[in-house]
Amino acid sequence: MNNQIYKPSNKVSVPGLIVLFFGLIVVGFGIYFIYEVLDGWIPLIYLNILLAIGAGFALGGIGGQIVKKFRLRSPLFVLIVGIIALLIANYLRIAVYCSRDYDKNFDKVFQLELWTGIDKTDPKLDPQLKVLYSYIAPLSSDEALEELGGMSTSDGGYADALFDKEKTKTDFKKFIGSSYEEFKQNFLGCETIYDLYVNYGGFVKPTIVSLSTHPDRLFAYLKCVNEDGRWTIKSHRSGLSDSLIGENDNVKGFMLWGVWFFEFLFLTLPAIALMLDKAKAPFVESEGEWAEPEKPMPEFRFVIPPTGRLSTVEGLRTEMMKNAECIFTLDPIPAIAPPAERFYRVTFCRSRYYDENFITVVQSTLTNARKNQRREAKVIKYLSVSADYIATMFGTFEYVVPAMCKGENRAAEISKENKERAQAEQDNIGKPHAPAPPKATGAEAIFDEPSPYSRARIDTSQADSFAAKELERERKEAAAQQPAFKQPTSGDMDSLDTSNLDLSNFDFK
Repeated sequence: MNNQIYKPSNKVSVPGLIVLFFGLIVVGFGIYFIYEVLDGWIPLIYLNILLAIGAGFALGGIGGQIVKKFRLRSPLFVLIVGIIALLIANYLRIAVYCSRDYDKNFDKVFQLELWTGIDKTDPKLDPQLKVLYSYIAPLSSDEALEELGGMSTSDGGYADALFDKEKTKTDFKKFIGSSYEEFKQNFLGCETIYDLYVNYGGFVKPTIVSLSTHPDRLFAYLKCVNEDGRWTIKSHRSGLSDSLIGENDNVKGFMLWGVWFFEFLFLTLPAIALMLDKAKAPFVESEGEWAEPEKPMPEFRFVIPPTGRLSTVEGLRTEMMKNAECIFTLDPIPAIAPPAERFYRVTFCRSRYYDENFITVVQSTLTNARKNQRREAKVIKYLSVSADYIATMFGTFEYVVPAMCKGENRAAEISKENKERAQAEQDNIGKPHAPAPPKATGAEAIFDEPSPYSRARIDTSQADSFAAKELERERKEAAAQQPAFKQPTSGDMDSLDTSNLDLSNFDFK
């Protein structure tokens, strides 16, 4: 199993999945409720974004603990259950949002007095009510409510979310009553618009329960909020502003749908990521427990070479998949040494007795020295190694090998091999050795033989050399057979007798 990436066994328990499902819904509802309260109170958009991400991580941390407790080792099942549960939790969150929006923007309006300026003890009231009764009695429930309260249940706006139309028809008949006296009693019994709508208009207050149990009302209300908007770019503080009476600069429409979509991602993606990360963590099947990280984790840091195949993340990953011990060829950084700008860091998790070990290697790069900020790139995660590897790792950094680790510490042997290799490379600097070409065989050997023309040229050169030598030998033999004579010391004219010549009578012209 060594030099292999850990793969989950995909084993789950049905009780664990059930607990995960309902746990995410209940805990998610609680976290999202707190988020909605704080989100409506904080006016800064940037803080709201951080708050949403924080809520997602908080929910993911709790979900990860459920995955760990019930030993859920199937990322696929955890993903499916998590998505469904979080969708339900977000549905309840939207119900919380809409319910709180009603309390902020409509509840006080509906509590206004309905019959402003009417004196119920005025003797002239009775004739007026009789006229009103004769006028609204023939009307339908929608028309009557529009006359009395200023809001119709058929306008396609908030009425779709606030009124139960079937209940409205029944309640309106009860409001008109069977006689004028009954109508008068119902009329005078309504102090506010809220009383009229609740008692006789089929109004259903949008609470968390009423909205969550009626999806049509919930999304109708949410659609109206999207059409009106609640906040501007400058401030996230919720409010209708002038949205109900005219144009405004609130964020709404397509842009607001986009904001809500990204809010949903911020609230769910961190939670899903944390749960999946836990489900993919190494699990020791023989012990029935999760592999635990070494505590405390020693500092295993290696120098990144300037060049070579081990100087990059991709190169080191490729080499470690072939042989995990290749990282031991790098220089270790002592624990007391100051942190380098770039280095490889190794961590690991293990079984109880170090029978199964899984290392993770990251590349750490300093990005801001003043703030000590670093960027990490994952080289390899959960690579299975032996107990010998862990013992050698401890020995390389001169740490004490854990007592329960029975692996062989090969740190001294590997260090010697590294020194010999470095010395050999240093000795060969500037001395390149051209490798001898392999001897050709088969068809290649035919083409490696010299051509007939080349052979003739070679033979001719050899013959010319032999003829030259023979010519030189014959000349030497001929010179040896000739008689010796005195070599003249002057020109050819020295052999002529010129003693009788009269040079004075010689005409040189």
